[in-house]
Amino acid sequence: MSLRSDIANYYFAHLDELSADKQFHIGNRLTAWYGDPRARAILVKQRDMVVPSAVTDDALVALFKDLLQFEPPTTISGYAMRKPYFDKYPRLTGIHHAILRLRHLHTVYGIDARPAFASVVPINELRELEDALAKDQEATRILSTYAINTLYLFHLIILEDDNIDAQALYDLGQSGYDTSSPEQLRLLIYMYTHCIIAASNFYTKELPAEALPVYAKMMQSLEAHIEQHFDEVSLDTKVEFWVCCRVVHYDTRLAERIDAECAASVSPEGTFIIDKHNIFARLQAKNSFADSEHRNTLFILSGSPYSPHSTRVN
Repeated sequence: MSLRSDIANYYFAHLDELSADKQFHIGNRLTAWYGDPRARAILVKQRDMVVPSAVTDDALVALFKDLLQFEPPTTISGYAMRKPYFDKYPRLTGIHHAILRLRHLHTVYGIDARPAFASVVPINELRELEDALAKDQEATRILSTYAINTLYLFHLIILEDDNIDAQALYDLGQSGYDTSSPEQLRLLIYMYTHCIIAASNFYTKELPAEALPVYAKMMQSLEAHIEQHFDEVSLDTKVEFWVCCRVVHYDTRLAERIDAECAASVSPEGTFIIDKHNIFARLQAKNSFADSEHRNTLFILSGSPYSPHSTRVN
């Protein structure tokens, strides 16, 4: 069996050692990529983590109000750089947290919670936030994932359209980042990869054909940066880049090099890969079985061509 299959089997065998949110993450991603019945069973099992016990308007409104209180932990990448923009857009991180849940309710569990969401976060507020971020380019660059996920899910889930200006986001990433700074390079990688992840509705749909050339340019740009700074970039980031290349149907020349680092990174504590062969790993390694789930899920996905599946469960 391949290392990826061995890792997947190991995670399925040790699911009870993971928190509910990490179980949902691996279930959601592997269902979307493979339609894996074991992963789909996780989504069924974790329904109560995502869905209120009573699916009523009042319960959904209360859920979104609670999620809006979310504040990002100070341990996230680039927190010091991001803090002024978190303060400038104080509702953004809560909206990001809530709109992700709206997405899970809609795409995984078939629950249309948009009316309840709109009573807490009106569409006009989202339009104003989108306009503000379009003008405030430095904020969008530094907020990175928070801005990108919110923008895409606003269109995909609430407005039900693909009207995202991918070219403008590509252009945004081509200026303003100091890629000699590992922290800023990481934010650029996050921004471009999450344009692709969010555009695919987290691996459940093909990207719009007309936008594929722009997303491919994003991958070409990241490929050059990662190649130049290979020993400074975390393994998580490298495999996420590779997964996004799969989504864009872009054959990266870094595939074998990333695969070799993964093969040389198996943990002595079990069948999963850890981060140990780069500078980032020495500074901020998260190498327990649970902390490695994100990295290993991406590694599993990176081994096969993109073939999106529905994640809908009853």
